Amino acid sequence: MAQLSLDQLSIVESEQRLLDALRAAADGQPTRPDPRNPYFAHLRIRDRAGERDLLLGFATLVDRRRGVRVLDWRTAPLAEVFFNHQVGEIYEQEVDARVLEGEVLDRRVVSFAEGELASILTEELLLTRGAHGWSAVAAPGPTRLDGGQGEPMARRWEQDGEGRKIPVVTHLLDEQQRDALQRDVRRPLLVLGGAGSGKTTVALHRLAWLHHEDPGRFGQRSMLVVVPEEGLARLTRAILAELGLSDVQVLTFDRWIAGQARRLFRDLPERESPDTPGLVVKLKRHPALRDLLPDFVRKTIHEMARRLDRKLVARGALADLDPGSDTPLAWLDQAEQRALDSSPPSLTREVRQLFAAERRRLYEAHEDLLQLFGDADLLGRVAQASSGELSDSAVSEVLRHTRRQLAETSDEVFAHVDEDRRQTVDGRGLDEGTPEETAGTVDPEDYAVSLELLRLKTDNLRTPRAALSRYSHVVIDEAQELAPIELGVLGRALQGKATVTVCGDQAQQIDPSSCFSSWERALADLGARHAEAVHLRTSYRCTAPVTRFAHHVLGPLAPTEMPRPSRDGAPVLRSSFPTEAHAALALVQALQDLGRREPSATVALIAPDEAGARRAHGVIARSLEARLVLRGAFTFTPGIDVTTVSQVKGLEFDVVVVLDATARSYPDTPGARRQLHVACTRAIHQLWLIHVGTPSPVLP
Repeated sequence: MAQLSLDQLSIVESEQRLLDALRAAADGQPTRPDPRNPYFAHLRIRDRAGERDLLLGFATLVDRRRGVRVLDWRTAPLAEVFFNHQVGEIYEQEVDARVLEGEVLDRRVVSFAEGELASILTEELLLTRGAHGWSAVAAPGPTRLDGGQGEPMARRWEQDGEGRKIPVVTHLLDEQQRDALQRDVRRPLLVLGGAGSGKTTVALHRLAWLHHEDPGRFGQRSMLVVVPEEGLARLTRAILAELGLSDVQVLTFDRWIAGQARRLFRDLPERESPDTPGLVVKLKRHPALRDLLPDFVRKTIHEMARRLDRKLVARGALADLDPGSDTPLAWLDQAEQRALDSSPPSLTREVRQLFAAERRRLYEAHEDLLQLFGDADLLGRVAQASSGELSDSAVSEVLRHTRRQLAETSDEVFAHVDEDRRQTVDGRGLDEGTPEETAGTVDPEDYAVSLELLRLKTDNLRTPRAALSRYSHVVIDEAQELAPIELGVLGRALQGKATVTVCGDQAQQIDPSSCFSSWERALADLGARHAEAVHLRTSYRCTAPVTRFAHHVLGPLAPTEMPRPSRDGAPVLRSSFPTEAHAALALVQALQDLGRREPSATVALIAPDEAGARRAHGVIARSLEARLVLRGAFTFTPGIDVTTVSQVKGLEFDVVVVLDATARSYPDTPGARRQLHVACTRAIHQLWLIHVGTPSPVLP
């Protein structure tokens, strides 16, 4: 204690008195603050009731006799006063139609070690307890986020047709990128490179070059760009508009395949499953399922033969007809001729009607999907053929999920009840938010399966309603995220002399259900075996510190050659905090400081999952304007986006803050390494990683 002045000593003693009073008040209470971290902040205010001390913690406890008031920092309105006001400032806080007014007299951030005071941070001082007592130093300022060496984060902005600001992301191409544009147009082009190397830029400029050289063959409306997420789709549309190609169609793969399947099939359910289990998604996208679909189709022929034999009283004559390698459609033609030859002329019309009904069934999808994913024996064979990637539990989950989809919806069950009596109190659907919500739905993964079944059944991707769209040129961005069966459908959308540009980076493959194995295999699935490969080596987005950091995060997954950064920059920041509250306060203060210095900066707070993003946004939005982006609705304007790793593929931000960089969120697994790598490599100027508790073991 001797190291402190009297004023400094009084700060420690007053905080200790509050801690002792809190312990006494909490003794015997059914709900009490965590004794290891009883609170994290001390706010002293003056309002109509006089001067009061408020402690911000992780539970609520009020003992007026002892002068103890602990407020939950996540929900208490006065907690916002601590985050948003400095000492000496007047606050006004509206709560339940009344206004709380007062003055901030003091504010301190407190941390504990084993339940004892460890540090006290005031506006001017940082007091810390060490092995030899307390010591004091000047209070540090907020974490400074910038581009290094005073580099400003100014970016060029333009307005799109809807008046929104969009970043101008195209830049002068380097020699390697320019060379890639004019590669042999007759051959597929594979563009590989690390994050920020310009893969998308090259692909879109190549598309523009093709259109310029031969607009008759490569018309804008005959070209397609496929991306994995809606955020990247929005950015791609902005880049194409900048290149004068606003009429080129840009879609996520999910939107494209859904549109195609619904054009071709009339019997698909209107609704998609709201939350398909991960095991179901993985099995439906796995190549082992695709490889066994021919067996299911051959079984379809035998079932048709039995039905027709029974209806025609043919005594097994059609069941004995060997299908050989015929498709069901070709077999039906042969079987119909046999039935007509063996039937009297008076039955000709009836026979033709029976076979026409069977042909119509071939052009339907939903019944096949339900039979396929309700076939326990076939699904078991899929699991056996998956080299251990699919378990028996995945088969059980698919069967259970399919039974739910087969069930009647509550609206169907209670269709006899007047509609006004079927209204819920909250105005939602009867099944919404319940397990029954899956009834009468189709999974997004079913679309590719249904189209592959159609091809196997008819040797075509055409129904009486429509045909698969065909394109003169297709750009597939982030192709490593597509499953083999999905690449196959895209490959068949290429018309006669069409070309394709494939972009990707195996190090950024983060969807565990895509089953990516190699670029050779992916190109074969696409039908583009003889693609010419271009490897882009320079990272134009990330600074040298970020590039090195992200390369290290990949560990054994990292490419042999690290991307060459185009410039130096600020060091990567890492911060460990004792509690989530300490982390939130430091983050808010750093972003407030950044907003004052760099109002045009774009900031992404990247959480590992949707729940983490919602939680972070709830905290940040109490102090700062922030956008929660979970469905790709990026505006590409200055400000703060709170989002997830899966939403930011292909995007970039001036500042990236990786939230919850812990061992729980990013363990030492290949998938977690790639996810963290993707999050880190979104940063143009500054990368900051925050963790509470055990940091991720893959961090440098």
